[in-house]
Amino acid sequence: MKKPLIALVAAIMILSSLLAGCDKKAEGNYSEYFNNFSSHKGCEAVSEKLVLDKDIFVDSYHSRSGLYLIKEAIKLGSQTYYNYGFATPDGVILAPRYAQILDINGDFAIAVKRQALGSSFTNKVGLVRIKGENAGKEMGFAHEYSSTTAPLYTFLDSKYLIMFGEKDRGGVYDYATVYDYTTANGMLEVGRVSNTTFSTTFSLRDGYLAAVGKSVVRYYYFDRIDSNGYYSLAPEGVWVPFTEADGFPDMSLVTVSVFYLGNGWYVETGMYTSATQFTGYEQTKTSENKTYYYINKSTRYNIKSGIRFPTDRVTLVANKYSSEYVKEMTAALNTANVYPDDKLPMYQPPIIPPSEFIKEGYSLVYYDFPFYDDSDKIRWGQSFSVYDKNADIINLEDLVMPLLFVDGVGLQNSDPVYELPGRELSYHKEDGSLITLMPVAEKYFYHPVMINDGMIVGYRADFNQGPGMLTTMMGAMSLDGSEIPYEFVELTMFVDGYATGSKIVVGADNKRTREFYRISKNGVITPIANVYSLKNGMYITKEGEKYGLYANDGRKLLDAEYESLAVIEHYLVDGLYFDAKVVGSKDGRGVIFEVTTKN
Repeated sequence: MKKPLIALVAAIMILSSLLAGCDKKAEGNYSEYFNNFSSHKGCEAVSEKLVLDKDIFVDSYHSRSGLYLIKEAIKLGSQTYYNYGFATPDGVILAPRYAQILDINGDFAIAVKRQALGSSFTNKVGLVRIKGENAGKEMGFAHEYSSTTAPLYTFLDSKYLIMFGEKDRGGVYDYATVYDYTTANGMLEVGRVSNTTFSTTFSLRDGYLAAVGKSVVRYYYFDRIDSNGYYSLAPEGVWVPFTEADGFPDMSLVTVSVFYLGNGWYVETGMYTSATQFTGYEQTKTSENKTYYYINKSTRYNIKSGIRFPTDRVTLVANKYSSEYVKEMTAALNTANVYPDDKLPMYQPPIIPPSEFIKEGYSLVYYDFPFYDDSDKIRWGQSFSVYDKNADIINLEDLVMPLLFVDGVGLQNSDPVYELPGRELSYHKEDGSLITLMPVAEKYFYHPVMINDGMIVGYRADFNQGPGMLTTMMGAMSLDGSEIPYEFVELTMFVDGYATGSKIVVGADNKRTREFYRISKNGVITPIANVYSLKNGMYITKEGEKYGLYANDGRKLLDAEYESLAVIEHYLVDGLYFDAKVVGSKDGRGVIFEVTTKN
């Protein structure tokens, strides 16, 4: 597909040379900082494991809990709504009865329940035990819930939750109450947080509680409660990044984020964003043809000592503490399919959660930095540093983005927000050495995006199409330099020796169609028929109105007898690059499948 060439991002070597302000240079090899994952070996078999009751279907898979959300349509008056419940491959654990499932943690879920109110109904939010003894036991459901209001309940961890007001007094936002929700007698009050607002969010890390408002953050020691039952502020425990006295008059334009590094250290980030140019702004961004002006202030803060000092303009921190947030963000991006004109889902390389790249005790900290372009104008780039648990910055000088290692081969990986510039086709070894397979040529550059089964799949940009135009196509290369031609509009990972892909073919009537292929590691390209969508290691077929499933090597996994099929991939789990779940429906019943993978 051709795209107008607007501008090229500066080369990797130039960007790397601009990384400044780091506390220490990394010594040794990358295995000290980055995890190494194993390739997915392929699917051996797929078989029906659980068939749900009539008119009950699988809605989604919750990877953190390992539960499937199931749903059932209900009619209330002239309107159709859905109720939701929970299942595992071994059976239904709670039949659909809730209007929404807001969060799941351990054996509990925060849920919304419809309650009759005359001829209509109202939504109430509460807590339900979904597993173990007393599964189905409900707590709360005394307060009304609306999707336009802040969530009353927030899990802090597997034992504590916090809610605005208290369990018997909802709709109050100027204080919040922490409860132990695992006791035999239900929710037991532990302490309270003052000075909260509708927009306050909460996080509990290593015994430290952060209450993050729109323009201010307050920190508390979780084990220190005053005589009135409120948590005590930590030293220098209030951070306000922007004030009216400093020239920032509108606090509604401020957003604050905090990220925990470990050992009492936080990174704090404040953004002031305005549609009107203001004195001191640093960057601009465009959204829906409108320009916004903003400035980023970031600090490092130690909750034990109260020390606080400036740091890079941080945009995201990925580590074990932010893992749930980052994984949910990338999962949402990965499930947003792209549909071309023929309505067949278009394969997109997955966005991998960077929180899982980095080893425990370290954090990936993404930041913006200024540099001068060839015309001496200030431009802004994006890169990252590694922070240790003492908030010391470790400079990995040869990298602009962090490495995802699979089978000891590391590729620089775009984070969920920023794209890497085009570059050579290369990879890093764990000892820190760089192996270049294809250099940047006069009219070519590469964007390797994923590796599995010893094959690097990515894009090649070709400038041979004429002035101001480029063609970007997908292809692959083995670690020994054998090339799969860059001629595909979509190309999956190689799994168990094969990938699948498609090309756009122009017919005699100039009609453009997608044709699908199986591609072997040794370069044999074979047409495949009836393809509906491509997945990593599998592809879904459609024959008439029924769906089937095949492995990349051509083995039939499921006959085309299902009314729907979905392959749900999740990444960097239990030491594997990715794993897959399969769900579908047949004869008006949802089906959960058992997927057997090769060893």
